[in-house]
Amino acid sequence: MKISAEIYERRGLLSALDTINLIINIGKYTIAVITLVVLISKNDKKK
Repeated sequence: MKISAEIYERRGLLSALDTINLIINIGKYTIAVITLVVLISKNDKKK
């Protein structure tokens, strides 16, 4: 059994800017879904 002493660093799949954009877009999506649920809830109470 041969064990390599070399350590390979993981290469990031996304750049830092792509990661930040992804986090911001997920936040926007979450806010939009919560807003939609609140609006639907208010419309149901009026009926």
